[in-house]
Parts: sequence; C-alpha cells; structure tokens
Amino acid sequence: MNTFELPLKHVTVLTDGAILTHIGRIELAKGEQIVTLTKLSEYLDSDSVRVKGKGKITLIDVAPRLEYIEIEDKDVCEVELKIKKIEKKIVAKEREKSVIEISMSTLDETIQEIGRGFGEWGLRKGLTAADFDSYYAYYQKGAREEKAKEIKIENEIEDLHEEVKILRAKKNQLSHSDSQYYEVDITLDVQTAGSIELEVGYSINQARWDPLYIVDLLKETASVQRLAKIYNFSGFDWKNVNIIVTTGTRKPISIDTVSPFYLRLAPLYVPKRKKMSRAVGGAAMKSKMALDDFAEMEEAPAPMGAPAPVAEAPAMVYQEGEISISQTGHQRFELSGKHAIPSSNIPKTLHLDHFDLKLEKSYYWSSTQPKLIMTHELENDQYFLLPGNAKVFIDGEYISQSYLDTIHPKEKFTLGIIESYDLKIDKKLVHREVQKKGLIKGKREMDFGYEIKIQNQVETICKLKLIDRFPHSLDENIDVEINDLNIEPLEKNQGVYEWEFELKKEEEIKIIFDYSVRYPPDRKLQPPL
Repeated sequence: MNTFELPLKHVTVLTDGAILTHIGRIELAKGEQIVTLTKLSEYLDSDSVRVKGKGKITLIDVAPRLEYIEIEDKDVCEVELKIKKIEKKIVAKEREKSVIEISMSTLDETIQEIGRGFGEWGLRKGLTAADFDSYYAYYQKGAREEKAKEIKIENEIEDLHEEVKILRAKKNQLSHSDSQYYEVDITLDVQTAGSIELEVGYSINQARWDPLYIVDLLKETASVQRLAKIYNFSGFDWKNVNIIVTTGTRKPISIDTVSPFYLRLAPLYVPKRKKMSRAVGGAAMKSKMALDDFAEMEEAPAPMGAPAPVAEAPAMVYQEGEISISQTGHQRFELSGKHAIPSSNIPKTLHLDHFDLKLEKSYYWSSTQPKLIMTHELENDQYFLLPGNAKVFIDGEYISQSYLDTIHPKEKFTLGIIESYDLKIDKKLVHREVQKKGLIKGKREMDFGYEIKIQNQVETICKLKLIDRFPHSLDENIDVEINDLNIEPLEKNQGVYEWEFELKKEEEIKIIFDYSVRYPPDRKLQPPL
C-alpha cells in the first residue's frame, strides 16, 4: 500500500459548498496497487469522490474511509486546567468590581446629600462655602478614583475572557478538528511500472461564498464591482491554489408532485393563539472604500520656463475573473493567479468582475415626510446577480449599506436612497376658515386652502413623484369636498393623490387646491383639523 498526500491544486467554491481537486505524480510498480490519498477534510462527501489518471493504468475501486487519531488526555486536561484557573480569576475580578460599584453608589449618594442639605446643615455646624467646596472636592476625587478602578478591572476581565476564548478554541482543535480526517483507498491495475499522474476530486459542505457588491453611482452610469467573500471551514488551509467561484449549488433539485387542493369549512370555534417568542439579532459591518473616477483631460501647454506637468497616476487595476456561463445559466468566475484561503471563521474577499449599468435619477416627496428623497434606478442589462450586501457610493463618497435581492437580466432595481436639495418644495396653508354664518344643512363647515410650490435648483431635468393627501371620510356624517385643484393628479386613492413631473432647469410649478369638511356641530373631528 502506498500512502500519498497529493497537493491541492484547484478549488471550485459553490454557494453552499466547494469542490476540491488534488493533482500529482506518483511512482508505481507493475501489477495491482492500492494508493491511499490521506489527510483530506473530515467534511468530505464520500459519494462525490472521483478519480482520473494518465498512464497505462486501470481504475478498479475507490473507497473513502474516515480515520481517527487518538489524542492524549493530558493535552486536553492541561488546557482545561488553564481554563478553570482563568475562570476563577474572572469570578474574583467580578467580585472586586461589585465592591467598587457599591462604593461608587455610596459616594454618589453622599455627593448628592451634600449638594441637597449642606446649606441648612452647614449653617448649624458653622461651616463656610470653602468648607463645602472642600467636602465636595474630596468626595468627587474619591468617585473618580473608584471609576478608574472599575474601568481597569473591566479591561482585565475582558482580557481574561479573550484568553478563555483562545484556550477553548485550542481545546476544540485538539479534541475534534485534528482528531479525524478522510483517507481514500484507490485500487489500480498498473500495466507498466513508472510515473503516473493522478487527479482526485471531491466535494465538501463546510465552505461557501457570499456575494458582495460595491456600487458607485455616477451621473449616468453605476459602476458595479462584484466580489466574493469566501469561507473555508474545512479544517485544512487552501494554499497556493487556483480558485473558481460559481453560482452553482450542491442542493439536489426535484420536481414536486401536485396534489389536489381541498377546500373545507373552518370550525366554529376560534382556537387560542399561542404567544411566540421573537429573537432579534443583527450584525454590524464596518467598512470604508474610496473609488476614484479618473477623467481624461486635455493637457494645456505649459508656459515658458514652467516645470513640466507631472503625469497623473493611472487608476488602480482590479483583478478580474474570467467569466463564463454554463448551459444551466450558472456563472463561473475563474480567478487569475494562485490564492491562499486558511480554514477560519474569517472570510477572504476576492474581486470577481467589474461592469457598468445604466442609471436614472428620480426624486420623491410626500407631505407626511417632507424631505426630498433622491433615488437611483439601475437596469441590469446582462448579469444574473445573487442576493447579497451592497456598499453604495455616490461619485466615490460612501453613503450607505444596502441589500440586493436576486436581480435577473433586464430587471430594474433601486439603490442609493438619500436626502437631496436639488429641488425646493414648500407646502403652506393659504387660508383656514370656520363657517360663521350659521350652520349649513345642520352641519358645521371648515374650509382649507393650500399651495405646494416646486422649484428646480439644478442644471438638469428632474423627474419627481409628489404625493399629498386630503382628508377622507369613512363616516356618512362627515362630508369632504374638493373645491379647486389646478393640476389633476396621476392617481387618486382614498384621498391620497400622486403627481409626476419633469422639471426643467429653474422651472417652477405650483399645485393649488382647497377643500371643505362638513360635520355635525355637536361632534368633534378625530383627529382635529
């Protein structure tokens, strides 16, 4: 039996796994030989192993098996003992912190008592204002010293927790990660002794990649960088390998059988609803990246005697993956060069490709949130984009982090929603009157007049969607009537009116309207007008 560790050459990373390929040459004697490939990830899918070779050989059998290494108990025990010692230190530090907190609370109460009662108490004792300052400064100094002690102990406790975290990771590595791995026995019939080349591939489930997008919104286009955050949880580092990233998946796909859809009457009783607990979680991501947009400019001739202009540095070049699309529509990025991705909880981010999308800016304003909002609508002209986080810039300036849902080719989507000052929009009450000449048909009447003024303050045409609302009655005793409206809205829905405009440079538009509300005089409106 020959045992080998063939070098890992290629890794194809899927959205929920990875395909690993080992390639190497070995010397074999003539006849039936068993070659054992060792030190493979314990997360290997035993049904996925495939073997290829070059030479006068015949493949007879492939048999994966899981191997275990006996770890000496003393190694794990030593780590456990260290963890227990540190945990005792943490308990002792927590007690110290509790004593300091009690002391700080007592000092705080004393300082407040001095502040509240020193006047009357001090007069009785014959103390002066200088005595008060002395008392106050003394206790304030004590409070500051105790606070400094508390901060110091908190830092020490945090450091001890970090030590425990590292030791527990080491214990887990001793007891689990290095204690088992796969070996693959490959039985070959070798016709001619000599050197042969073997290629062994298999899939694992403890790896994946997540899409990440960097989008820079320019004047008429959006510059999109597509990146891959690659996770390797296999227990083995990937060193000096070729990386291929694909939108493919390991999940099997099946066609569902359609069963009949039966409709029944619901029971007469209403079952009690169970209270469900809701978990809230989230993670914050801190990131900063600046993208410079270099424009080509004509060089003006330098005056006589002036130093020659310094050539502008070229823009940074991003590593691009060679993209191809399979018959099933999956995208495949073959990255140039060799890469190293350690087995870790921390992903490694690699650049996949870069492309531009058409961009159209538009504006939104509503009376319920009177801020002008600018949105950017992008048209995805060719690529299938997986869901993922997107860091959004406007002309190189970071504005927000967003999330992209699945975007299909030819589909439009919106990014970069920010407050803008390109348009000036003011809504003001022109008049408000309550009917004073008696009641109209037994009802009180209120009249309102409004004006919305819109001004374009930029050099370009601005597309605006404007939404306002009028009172809408669901009560037969309340009448609402729109008396005058100089510009008809595009849509009306229960008092919510929508307009769409294209404003030219310095163009001004006014929407003028008034309405009346009538209701019984012995009742109040809710909410009041």
